[in-house]
Amino acid sequence: MKTRHLTFTAILLAILLFLAFSPFGFIQLGVIKATLIHIPVIMASILLGPRLGSLMGVAFGCCSLAINTMSPTLLSFVFSPFIPVIGTQHGSVLALIVAFIPRILLGIFPYYLNQSAKKLWQADAHLIKTRFFLIGLFSTMLHTILVMSFIFILFREHYAQAVNIHSTALLLKAILSIVLTNGLAEAIVAGLVCGASLPILNKYVKKK
Repeated sequence: MKTRHLTFTAILLAILLFLAFSPFGFIQLGVIKATLIHIPVIMASILLGPRLGSLMGVAFGCCSLAINTMSPTLLSFVFSPFIPVIGTQHGSVLALIVAFIPRILLGIFPYYLNQSAKKLWQADAHLIKTRFFLIGLFSTMLHTILVMSFIFILFREHYAQAVNIHSTALLLKAILSIVLTNGLAEAIVAGLVCGASLPILNKYVKKK
């Protein structure tokens, strides 16, 4: 079982790195990037548990930090302390909070959500795909909400300046729009991938 878990960890990590450093992992949408590399983190959390899931989250954070440092965009300063914050000549160490904390929690939350869902649905074979779909969807939405919340709390004024917004109310509307557009799109994709693949992978990982 331990060897199997390590093997799956290596496979999911390889997928995460491939997505991170290929055009498929981060899709540029104007000033923001839609991401798909959170999906292996969700899968690791459900299949392998919160410890390995959180380690995958750390890997996700490292990829985000590296990509935003090497290929900066207008808002890369919120993910990398090496990119000057808008209106200043230096970066902020607070960017590490945005880059890592939501990603680490993404590696923990799906495991406990899955455990709770199994108790509610008693692992009904007809609902397994639905269960994994909903876990992928809700986990992704939580990740997006956490990222945007940390940005709002830690970089509110600089973020508003970057996107040319001059009031808190309009900034909140802009953030909500991101959550409900690309955040929801990411969530649906994650739900579909998790619903289609996890029932099969879960049987193999748990097989004795």
